[in-house]
This record gives sequence, structure tokens and C-alpha cells, in this order.
Amino acid sequence: MKMACQEMSFSGDNKRERLKRENRCMEATQATARKGIDLPYFEKEAVCPMCGKSAVHQYLRDRSYIVKKRDPDYFISDYQWVNPVHNRFSIYYFHLWHCPHCFYTDERPAFLKPEYRQGLGLFGSLQKAYRAQARQDLVIQRLVRFITYPPETTTDLMNLHLLALYIQHLPSEFSRNDEKIARLYLRVSWLFRMAEHRVEVRGLEEGLKEFFKRQERLQGHYLNALHDLEELNGWVEQQVAQEEAHNGQAFWKLFEEELNRLYKTTLEQMDGFFELLQQFYALGETCKARLAQMDDDALEEPFYTFKTYRDYLKMLSANWPELPTDERKAVQGAIQYFRKMADSHSFDQTPLRYLAVLRLLSYLYEKVGDYYFALKYNEMLLNLAGRTLQETRQRIRSFSKLKDSDETIKSLKVQEKRLQQIVQEDSPRREALVSRKWERDEQRAREIFNRHRDAAPEEMEQLLLEEHIDRDIIDQFVAERRKEKKKGIFQIFKF
Repeated sequence: MKMACQEMSFSGDNKRERLKRENRCMEATQATARKGIDLPYFEKEAVCPMCGKSAVHQYLRDRSYIVKKRDPDYFISDYQWVNPVHNRFSIYYFHLWHCPHCFYTDERPAFLKPEYRQGLGLFGSLQKAYRAQARQDLVIQRLVRFITYPPETTTDLMNLHLLALYIQHLPSEFSRNDEKIARLYLRVSWLFRMAEHRVEVRGLEEGLKEFFKRQERLQGHYLNALHDLEELNGWVEQQVAQEEAHNGQAFWKLFEEELNRLYKTTLEQMDGFFELLQQFYALGETCKARLAQMDDDALEEPFYTFKTYRDYLKMLSANWPELPTDERKAVQGAIQYFRKMADSHSFDQTPLRYLAVLRLLSYLYEKVGDYYFALKYNEMLLNLAGRTLQETRQRIRSFSKLKDSDETIKSLKVQEKRLQQIVQEDSPRREALVSRKWERDEQRAREIFNRHRDAAPEEMEQLLLEEHIDRDIIDQFVAERRKEKKKGIFQIFKF
């Protein structure tokens, strides 16, 4: 259901724009009445937690797709719809729900579970801030103006996520839901990655694969039918020949002429059908060539009155300096808030969840090229996982001596298996991080060394320490600087 029609009217809206939104809303209302169409979602009415009004949203069906590849930051980079007809959709279309009445945008559970939307008791602060600012806030106005809901493109998704992210920043710093903000930053980073190979192009590629698959199947049916026709005609000719050879009753001979006419007519028709099959294939190749010409980067395409979507983001950033305008900035935002989570004591009773955050932070730091912190969080992860694994095994041994503890032991063994998996997967990664950090440190140290040619050895050491350069590399470059200084003094005295 399209919800591009909005109840708030903004000063920049004109009559034509409002009429367009009303028409889209009418089309959306009619679309919700569709019955019997196979879709990867079902429509569900829900009350907005912000304004209390109802709207219909799309709820992704369970087991409607199969995950084929998940990146270390949990981005599902490859998946397959159970029904290929759904290739035009993206699984990412359904995570956020958007209220058409007040524009509040949040994760689906916030609309369905009252206890979830409270978010550590912070929803009251968010509700107060949103109700006070939403109608006058320029960023919200500029985002909402170009909201299409449900989304159909990568830029639709981006605007929804940016709106949800901005809304979560409205309360004061200590009244924000850091965990939700971290998740939204992470999802925005995924969208920038998706924009390089946008979801609508991916859907078209999958659709073309399905087209050629079905065209090939149709061609196979044609060849089988042609083979069966030849076999049928050969069998009739054989029956006639046998009758003539044995001077038997001329039963098939009576129909030979008519059967031969049908055979030739069918053959002519099938020749024409083969030409049509070739046209199907040629048209598919034309579609493939056209798709190859499409610009993969959705952010570089025109966006409404803007030259590109990136220009639109640039306009937004004038009023929202913290706006993530590329994947790196989105990842850095995710790091900032996941670190706040890791530094808090909210994981005392959930060690596996804390380990997941440490692991994610290590991967995110690696993604932005900060191998010092990537290695730091990897070491924290392995140390905690090792200690927790020992404690879990000790608890298993202790509970094994008690009666009626089967369920507890079963749960602990699941935890033990997960901890073993973390240690096995992330231990080899530490060696790779050490190697990458060394290469990066040498390169960075050389850049600093060349940029600060006049720095004293002590100043050079401090500059390198601030960049978290490895101690051995620092000693190497500081020694080189001392040699240069000593050589310079020697040249002066020689002169």
C-alpha cells in the first residue's frame, strides 16, 4: 500500500504535489484489496506507537527466502526467494514501518510490541521530543517529502532508514536508545553497499535468469515435441509398409494421405514456432544488454529535482551535519554507538550477546582500516570467550551431579558449542589482523615521517604513538630520525 500521501502539509507543497500524493494513496488503497496474489508478505494493520492511529503495513512471511551468504557484519549479501516470482522484491523492504499520519518510522516490533517500543524506558523521551519537533523540523520535512512507502528502490529504503535514524537522535544524548541507533547506522551502511549494486537491478538480473531458464525449458519441450512428431510419423509409415509387405488388410493405408497431410502441416506450424522461440531468445539478449548499460550506483542517478541522490544527501547534511553520506561514515556511526553499548554494563547477564557486539566491533574497525581497534576487540572477544567457555564447562560438570537439571545442562551445552565456534573462527583471524596492522603501521609511519621532516625524535615518537603504531615500528623510525639529526649536526660542524 503506497503511503506517499501525508497528512501534514509543508510550506513547500503545492496543489499539484498534494494531488499526486492523494492519487498514489488511492492507488495504494486499491492495491490492498488484492486477493489471491502470491506475495512474499501479508498486510497487517497496526497502531502507530507515536500518534495512536492505524495503518496497514507489509509483514515479511517467515521462510519465504533462503540465506545463501551472510557477511561478518550480518548483512545478507546473497539470498534466494523460495518463489522466483518474488525476485523483484528485496528482503530489506520490510524491516522498517512508517506511519502515514505522523511520519513516525521505526522497526517493526515497535509497532507490534508495547514492551519493545519502550526501549529501556526511553520511548517517553522520544515521544515527547518527536511531538514537539516533528512538524517544524526541516530535516524531517525534507525526508518525508520524498518518502515512498512501502519502498520499491534503494533510495526509498535509504530515506526511510535516514528518517528512522534522525528520529532516534531527537531526544537528549542521555535519553537515546543507543542500541537502536547503532543498529540503524549499521543498516544504513548496508544500504550504501547495496546502492553499488542496487536491489532493483539485482531483481532484474534474477528475473532474466528465470526468463532464460523458462525459455530454455520451452525450447526443450519444442524439441521433444518435434522428436515425438517424427516418431509418430515414422510409426505410421512403418504400419503402412507392413500392411503392403504382408498383403494384409489396408487399415492404415486408408488414412495414410490424411495423416501425412497432418504431419506436414504440423511440421510447418512447428517451424514457425521455432522462429518465435528464436525471437524470445533474441529479446532476452536485448534485455540483458540493456541491463548491462544501467548505472549500478543508484546514488548517482537523478533523484526528483536533484541531479543525483548524493546531491540530495548533500542538501540534507546542511541541516544534519552528522548525516552519514557514505558507507564509511555510516560504519563509523555504528562503531560509536556499539562502543557505547560495549562500555556499558548492560550485558552482565547475556555474555553471548556481549561477545556478538565485540565481534561486530572488531569487524567494523577492520572495515574502516583501523586495525589497532580491530585487533583490540578481537583480543577482548577471544579472552572473554575463553573464560566464559571454561566457566560454562565447569557449570555443566556441577549440574551433572544434580537431579532434574537436564534442561539447564542442555542450555549450557548449546552455549558451550557457540563459544567453541567463536574461538575456532576468530583465533585464526587474529593472526591476519596482526599482519594487516603491521603493513598499515609501516605505511602510516612512513607517511608521518615524511610529512614531519623537521620533527625532533621525541616529537616523532609522540606522533606515531597517537596513531597507535606498533612499538617496534616506532623504535625503527625514531632511530632513523636520530640518525638524520646526528648526520645534520655532523655536516654543520664539518662546514
